[in-house]
Amino acid sequence: MKSRTAVRIALGVLLTSFALNMGTGSLGEFSLLLSFVLLFLTILTGVAFDIVGTAVAAATEPPINAVAARRIRGGAEALRLVRNAPQVANFCNDIVGDICGTLSGALAAASASGLAGLMGANPTLVLAVTVAVVASATITLKYVSKGFAMSEAERVILLAGRLVATARSLVPAFLMRRR
Repeated sequence: MKSRTAVRIALGVLLTSFALNMGTGSLGEFSLLLSFVLLFLTILTGVAFDIVGTAVAAATEPPINAVAARRIRGGAEALRLVRNAPQVANFCNDIVGDICGTLSGALAAASASGLAGLMGANPTLVLAVTVAVVASATITLKYVSKGFAMSEAERVILLAGRLVATARSLVPAFLMRRR
């Protein structure tokens, strides 16, 4: 049963990342501002998931369990995240992190191409500078966020639990998978 689930997850990741990367390939037709906004959002998404992945690995169960016992919104979801920490950390840090890294590279290339055309500058130089700025920003943000994620692990996971609970309330019941 677990191997079927793993295959389904792998296929879902493959199709999602393929669709997202195909979408960014046509970004040259959009405005330069839109490509930079999407680049910024992609970097922030990668950092946010990195924070959750690190926090779930560092969080301890008793404080989360206390919140879930008091039936605070998102407490049960946060407890489920902590109890499945290896899978959650793998998903957040590896899968989403890799997708965001690939997307940010593609978006940086598309943005650099548009920027070079607008400036009339050497495209290779603009690409090199853009990729360097994106990589530096991503690495710095992830480095800074690691300490926060580890020191505030329970708070981060409770917030993630609330977000999961909110997302679940927005999804129609017939689309939810039964446990």
